[in-house]
Amino acid sequence: MRKYQKYAAALLSLLLILLMPVQVFAAGPIEAEKEAELTLVYCDDDIPLTNVDFNIYQIAAAASSGELILNETCSDYISELPTHDAEQWKALAFTLEGYVLRDKLKPADSGSTDREGVLTFPAEKESLEHGLYLVTGSRCWRNGCYYDAQPFLIMLPAIDTEKNVWDYAVECRVKFDKLPDVSGDEVNHITRKVLKVWQDEGHEDLRPASIEVQLLCDGEVYDTVALSAGNSWRHTWRGLEADHVWKIVEKSIPGNYDVSASKEGITFVLTNYFTEDIDEDEPPLEQPPEEEIPGDDTPAAPPPSEPQLPQTGQLWWPVPALLAAGLLLIVFGLIRRRGEHES
Repeated sequence: MRKYQKYAAALLSLLLILLMPVQVFAAGPIEAEKEAELTLVYCDDDIPLTNVDFNIYQIAAAASSGELILNETCSDYISELPTHDAEQWKALAFTLEGYVLRDKLKPADSGSTDREGVLTFPAEKESLEHGLYLVTGSRCWRNGCYYDAQPFLIMLPAIDTEKNVWDYAVECRVKFDKLPDVSGDEVNHITRKVLKVWQDEGHEDLRPASIEVQLLCDGEVYDTVALSAGNSWRHTWRGLEADHVWKIVEKSIPGNYDVSASKEGITFVLTNYFTEDIDEDEPPLEQPPEEEIPGDDTPAAPPPSEPQLPQTGQLWWPVPALLAAGLLLIVFGLIRRRGEHES
């Protein structure tokens, strides 16, 4: 009898562990008929940055479960979305910003901040499709400084991880780079560098002999250079006018690679990651019906909160339940087997 009591105690302890609270993302399906909105707060401490233009671009659509489905246009730049790595999402926003500017992609909506530095989408449109959006802002000048809004990704609606529900009214505070205005100084020129990095161990033979990168000036192609092993996959531009926004993109992404851009000081780092071969006969992803709804990055409210990572629609609640069921079967099997041996 004591043996069975030991089994029962062990089983009870196991159940208590499995039933302990865990964070899950089973917020239920996204309500297709429920409209989502995004409010941007753009301020330097208590100083509102007014009359600043912002654009939002839909990057991915989503099923009612919240699973993100990459838009066909964006599949020209990336093959898949990151999982839950904050740095990867930040790099993806930075990378996509260069391409949407260069290729003059049409935004899903546009607007300008008001006297309080606030802008709510939809602005020009009547409504927004649920989805994953890239948010970009124009440069503005205030109090002797330039403000460059940092691009970011946001999911509409977003997951409220505390209440475990979909949030259809998302608010976020826009981060920015603050640069002194040097246009009146004697030295008003800057230097920009580019470095190509390859993450393709074991597949080096698939690298192209060279790749072309483009230097963008306020979104327009200013210069194109070739990078190769001969110049150590790097280049430097000197004497650029400081009162312009300079960005760098890879002109065309080689097959079997994804590109990720980042900026470290005056150096733009373009990293090419090797990806698996893609079946050219595979049909392109289709836009889901109107029920599709992706989500993404930064809820914030007065005071705005830190960005949230986009959700991919994967639900984890079945895992503890299935694990518990499996372990219960094992325990009962051991008890039954021990009883047979003792009889």
